[in-house]
Amino acid sequence: QLIKGCEVHWKRSLMRIKELIEESRLPLFTFLISVLEGRNTEPEQFLQAADQIHTGFPKVKGWLSWWLNPLNGAMIFPAIHSMPAELHSRLPDSTNGGESNHWLLYRACGQKHSLLEGIRRLFLYVREIETLYKNVRSELHLPSPFSYETNETFVTRWRRAMQSERR
Repeated sequence: QLIKGCEVHWKRSLMRIKELIEESRLPLFTFLISVLEGRNTEPEQFLQAADQIHTGFPKVKGWLSWWLNPLNGAMIFPAIHSMPAELHSRLPDSTNGGESNHWLLYRACGQKHSLLEGIRRLFLYVREIETLYKNVRSELHLPSPFSYETNETFVTRWRRAMQSERR
């Protein structure tokens, strides 16, 4: 999986869920969460901490189950993500490419449509994106994605196009 979750949203979710925890049990919960988040946490330690949260804090079972889903948890928890550490460290912590694309899609197509209306709107959205892409490529004289043209040639064309636009 090559997508990194948004730590900001994880932390906000965590702040909200902590309101369900009895104050006397909050230190233990916070410790167990730190184990889940730990960069050096081994998978076995991760599973033990998750199990302790699951059994010791029943009010957060649904929330925990969502985060422990392999597709969701792998985006946040180092012990279970499969992304190479080098790549993971280069990605920003406060954004999520998939989330951004979902927002653009929802904004363009809307939500809660019938299946056929949703497919129709999705088709129109894809056509619009294709048109924008083609227009940008033709305006900047971009090479085909399958061309072997050098980046230097592309950069030269792009600079010329930008200079002529300023005039």
